[in-house]
Amino acid sequence: MTTGPLRAGAVDSGSTAGSADLLAALEALADCAGRLATEPLKGTIGNAAAVLVAQVEASCRDSVKFLLAGLCVPGEGADAQNDRVWVLHQMCRHSESAKRWFNELGGSAALGTVLGAHGDSYELVQTGVWLAHEIHGPAGIIGLFGHDSTAVRAAALWALHALLGRQKGLSEELSDSGLVACVLEALRAAQRVPPEQHTCELQLACCSVLQYLLEERPIRSSVFLAHGGGEALTTALRAAFALGEDWASLVSASAKLATAVAAGSEQSVQQLRRDGLLEALVNNGSGGALPERCAGDVLWALGQIGGVAVVLEAMVRLPGPGSLRGGMVALAERSRGTPPRRTSACIRRWRPRCWTSRGRAGCPRPSTSRSR
Repeated sequence: MTTGPLRAGAVDSGSTAGSADLLAALEALADCAGRLATEPLKGTIGNAAAVLVAQVEASCRDSVKFLLAGLCVPGEGADAQNDRVWVLHQMCRHSESAKRWFNELGGSAALGTVLGAHGDSYELVQTGVWLAHEIHGPAGIIGLFGHDSTAVRAAALWALHALLGRQKGLSEELSDSGLVACVLEALRAAQRVPPEQHTCELQLACCSVLQYLLEERPIRSSVFLAHGGGEALTTALRAAFALGEDWASLVSASAKLATAVAAGSEQSVQQLRRDGLLEALVNNGSGGALPERCAGDVLWALGQIGGVAVVLEAMVRLPGPGSLRGGMVALAERSRGTPPRRTSACIRRWRPRCWTSRGRAGCPRPSTSRSR
C-alpha cells in the first residue's frame, strides 16, 4: 500500500517491542488471576487485570470512534482517509470487539461517506470494500452495489467475483434469484448514464460475475432472463461494439455471458434471439474485422445462438485471422450437435466466399491441384 500520514514515519522498533511486551504482561496477569487459589491474592490480581483490560478496551473503542469521526471530515485528503480505513480494517480483522464498536458507532455510514468523497482513489476504494467484507461478509460487498459512486460499485463487483472464485459453494449460500437480480440491476444502472471509464468497467464486472454464476449453475439462466437479462445483455454488447477496440474486453465478456445463458436450455436461446442478441452479434462492426482478442468469443457465441450458417456468414463478413480462427473453432464444436448432411451443405454453400475472405486477409487460397 502507498504510505500515508499515519504510516509515513519509520516505526520505532523499541516502541513496538515495548507495546508487545506490555500486552504479554497483561495477558500473563489475566491468565494468572484465573489460576490462583489463595485469597486475598486471587481477588487483588483479578481486580487489577480487570481494570487494565477495561482501560485497554476503552482506549481501543475511543480509537475506533476517533477514526470514524475523521472519515466524515470534509476536505480531508485521500491518503489520510485511506490510512484511517486501513487501521480500521486491521483492527476489525483481529478483533470481534472492534467489529462491534464499528457497528455501534455508525461505521457503515461513515465508510459510505468517505468512499463517495474519494471514489477516484483506487487504493482507498479497494481497502474500503474489503473492510465492508470484514464487517458483514459477502453481504457487506453486495450492499455496496447500490452506492452512488460507479467506481465503488465496480470494485464491489470485482471483489464478489474474486470471492466466488476462492470460496467454492459461496453462491449456494446466497439467494440465487436475489443475487442475479442484484447484479442485473447494477448492470442496468450503468447503462442509464453516458459511457465512460467507470461505467464500462462496471458493465465488464457485472458480465463477469453473471457469467460465473450461470456457468456454475446453468439453471440460473431462467432467473437471468426472467429479470430482463437478455435485454440488458444486448444493450451492453451494442455499447461495447460502439466503443471500439479500447473496450474489446467488454465485447468478450458480453459474448461469454451470452454463451453461458445459451447453455441453459433451448428456451434460453430462443429468448436471447427475441431480445435482439443475435442481431447485435451479427451486426457488430459495420463489416470491419473483429479485434483479435475478442473474435473467438464473438464467433463462439454466434455458433451457440445462431448455428453453423450464421457463423459461416460472419466469417465472410468479418475477414481476418481472428474471425477465421474463432469461426473454425465454433464450427467444430457446433457441428457435434448438428446432423452431418446439414453441416456439409452449409460449408459447401459458403466455402468459396470464405476462401475469398482468406485471400483478403492475407491468407493465400490453397491450390486445387494435388501434390504427390
